Amino acid sequence: MTSQFLIAGVAVVLVVISAPALAQLARTQGMQFLEAIRDPQKGNAVIQLLSKNDTTVVNARDSGSCETPLHIVVKRNDAVYTKLLLQNGADPR
Repeated sequence: MTSQFLIAGVAVVLVVISAPALAQLARTQGMQFLEAIRDPQKGNAVIQLLSKNDTTVVNARDSGSCETPLHIVVKRNDAVYTKLLLQNGADPR
């Protein structure tokens, strides 16, 4: 009985530890995506990051300006990237 509680406790600790690590990974990928989307010459990086991730990166928000990738491409009147982001789940709200 005690070993079952110990195993359950270890599992809970692993979940608690891994949740922040996953959140940090998502933030890192989101920041990479924001950096790539800001530079029109990094189209391959944009496509690669979109193909590896869910809508988390496409809706990443810059911690300083609060801009999303969609804000960035709309401001520069980039219809191709705007369409690409919307097709990949960018939230226009």
